[in-house]
Amino acid sequence: MSTALLASYVIGVIMGAICLIMILKQPEVRYKTAIAMANVCCIISLLGKIFGFLSTEVNESILACKLAYIGKCYATAFVVLTIVKFYNIKMKKWILYAIFFVNSVAFVLIMTFEHHKLYYISFEPVVENGIEYNKIHGAPFYYFYMAFTVFTFLFSVVLCLSRLRKKNQEASFYDPKLSIILSCIGLIPFIGLMIYLLGWTNGLDTTQLGIMLAAIVEFIAIYHFDMLKVVNLAKEQVVEESSEGVLIVDNHYHIIYKNTTCKQFPEFTKDTITQIINENEDTLSVDGKNYKCYVTELKIKNLLQGYMLEFSDVTDLIRNANEIMSLKEAADTVAKQKADLLAIMSHEIRTPLNGVLGLAEIAAGEDSMVVKDRYISMIAKSGRDLMTLINELLDYSKLESKKMELVEGIYSMQDLFEELSIIEASKIKEKNLEFHMELPEKLEDKYIGDDLRLKQILLNLVNNAIKYTNEGSVDVKVEITAADEEETEFLFSVSDTGIGIKDEDKGKIFESYHRANSPETRKEEGTGLGLVITKELVELMGGTITVESAYGIGSVFRVKLRQKNVIKKDTAASENEIPKIKASFKAPEAKVLVVDDNEVNLIVVEGILKAYDIECERALSGKEALEILEDTSFDLIFMDQMMPEMSGRETVRTYRATEDDSSHTPVIAMTAEEIESEEKYTESGFDAILKKPVQTKSMDALLKQWIPESKQQN
Repeated sequence: MSTALLASYVIGVIMGAICLIMILKQPEVRYKTAIAMANVCCIISLLGKIFGFLSTEVNESILACKLAYIGKCYATAFVVLTIVKFYNIKMKKWILYAIFFVNSVAFVLIMTFEHHKLYYISFEPVVENGIEYNKIHGAPFYYFYMAFTVFTFLFSVVLCLSRLRKKNQEASFYDPKLSIILSCIGLIPFIGLMIYLLGWTNGLDTTQLGIMLAAIVEFIAIYHFDMLKVVNLAKEQVVEESSEGVLIVDNHYHIIYKNTTCKQFPEFTKDTITQIINENEDTLSVDGKNYKCYVTELKIKNLLQGYMLEFSDVTDLIRNANEIMSLKEAADTVAKQKADLLAIMSHEIRTPLNGVLGLAEIAAGEDSMVVKDRYISMIAKSGRDLMTLINELLDYSKLESKKMELVEGIYSMQDLFEELSIIEASKIKEKNLEFHMELPEKLEDKYIGDDLRLKQILLNLVNNAIKYTNEGSVDVKVEITAADEEETEFLFSVSDTGIGIKDEDKGKIFESYHRANSPETRKEEGTGLGLVITKELVELMGGTITVESAYGIGSVFRVKLRQKNVIKKDTAASENEIPKIKASFKAPEAKVLVVDDNEVNLIVVEGILKAYDIECERALSGKEALEILEDTSFDLIFMDQMMPEMSGRETVRTYRATEDDSSHTPVIAMTAEEIESEEKYTESGFDAILKKPVQTKSMDALLKQWIPESKQQN
């Protein structure tokens, strides 16, 4: 009999160890540690029994008893914890703490029982009928602990069985057979303990026999019934590690499960969950964050058991969507502003253009040269207005594409301001305004810089001041704020007594396509690009521009920038003086063909060539030019790059294909487009490029280069 008991305990240890190994090999789940510790406790308890059978002295029996109790005290506690974790039961933490506390007190008393009478009153190893067991007489705490152990076993069994009944909670996701098996694992040791306490074994503790049988049942459950449920574990891990928050509630909206991600979200109250489910709200805002909510009903046989709520943090998505919407609205605003600008430009361009065409037609019918001269003067003014508008658009396009370049040269500051006052005189007189200009006494006559851009900046500011000033004055003031041998720093101020600028518009007047919004500004004509171009030009020249304004009182624009000093005062005249047609040589024997579909452009080029005594022939199209070239040879050809029917490139390619290898006639491309690369012209057969509008200086350089020297006369 003794051998049979020893063999059963050994079998229990082996089965428990096998189960422990199988458990540890499984993936991490929430109850893995608890069930592993329960197995460890059972193995230790059985080892204590085995050691007791092999002991021959009282001290060894006492040590074996203590070893058995190391596992026995905590086995039931870990069984309860396993069940709680397995079914994810929401239990008050103090209950688990109380179970472990009582077992810990019993453990301490058992480990020291030979020194007091609190657990055992007497303890004596005896052998009866070939069976060795410990004959004891327990103290009050012993009987309390036995009752507590019985209660713990019953509690674990009740928890398992309750999961079978309450299928409306998370237990419904597990196989009911597992609940029965888990109940048996807890019930078998309980039966062994009850047999011992009832005295049916004459003092032999059969609890360890129950533990051995429970280990066998556990092995069967793991091996045959797959107690750890690989599929369910996989599902559980997918839910637990999902990037979306998963919340499971019963049909009374009580939370019974939340995954790891959901724990990172704000606390969802019962009221919030009720609102989501009942009002079908798919978006929720909590603590400044936005969540997308999906609700799934959980049913068994068409009976509602609860709900699964999935939450996705869509805060960033909503923010990005709002940013995209803002960008779209901004793009729509810019598109509208560009459309408005196009409408304004259409009107602004047509006004002077109508003046040019109408006055030209009227002047053609006049006989009086005095009247004609007056009309021609008016045509010139309309042409200048038209050129101003076009220049604004071209300048803005260059500035936007970062292609604007400064061309520095020697210029007279005095002449620049004299020209400025002359240009603005008629506008000032027309609006009956006062105009004052104050220059510093120490102002030198010559400086080095891009005087055309500087004049454009000042003209834009003065024109803007005149435009929005109906009475009072416009003042221009120049101050020297710093100077050294190389550079002089200027502060240009343009002030007016006009309508002023509202505070909310001060930050917008330098923005593209924006004009300060007031009834007065809506009456004024213009592109609205003047100040934008001015700011860009100032910054391109390394300066700064600021504005001070009081609405209804007036404005002051200040520009600060530096200009280089002219070291030698006997320097030749400014390179930027207005060019005059002054031929550097004569070539009466040279022949030049000019090809352009625009009659005015032909007249301009013919007029320049006339100063060189060069014989000029014209063609109004590429086709006409090819017909002329079949019969006549030329020293040089000027050809417009953009012509209808046959472009300049196509004409040159056709001509080069028929040209003799022994002769090569240079062809100069005339173009008004921005030149990014000369390759596309040279590849087409052009030899050089002449930019429109044609400048006499550029023309002179090309003629010197390409007219044969043998035909040039000084």
